[in-house]
Amino acid sequence: MALSNAQKQARWRAHNVLVLTSSAATIAEMLIEMPDQAKLRSIARKISAHLARNRKLTRKEKHNAANFRTNKRGWRELWLGCGRTSKEFAQLWGSEEMKAWQQAINEAGDRAVKLAWERDHPDQEWPKHMRGLDTGDTRYHRWRERWVRSREFADLCANPRKLLALAAHAREPR
Repeated sequence: MALSNAQKQARWRAHNVLVLTSSAATIAEMLIEMPDQAKLRSIARKISAHLARNRKLTRKEKHNAANFRTNKRGWRELWLGCGRTSKEFAQLWGSEEMKAWQQAINEAGDRAVKLAWERDHPDQEWPKHMRGLDTGDTRYHRWRERWVRSREFADLCANPRKLLALAAHAREPR
């Protein structure tokens, strides 16, 4: 005997309608057993995104997020100081080109510190690893604090093109 329309609708509801008044385990089980797995993945992504947006951050996560924003702002200022645009920065943030540019700036900063150290300490050799200067010896820290407050450092920070020129010079073979 053929099913009536009401019976067909009842059968369809049993298979397809998810009753949200059930327990979480039952709802999850019904979702997992869905024949349309693409829809299940979409639902899972949306729930995951919602939970990620609305969860409470730990103190460390808040601190890391603040540092990230500060660092990104600093990189953006350097980027704009090199004559590039905000739009380019937004498009390239996180790209390989941006990472290469940041590495060049970092190398230039290291080069600037090394040149300043060698100028101020002509009788001392620049250590291969900065950790040698960091461990227990406060002389480097005092010198670096004085150098960071210097006009030379301020000039380098204000003119990223000088930093990039130092980076190019650092990459030249000797």
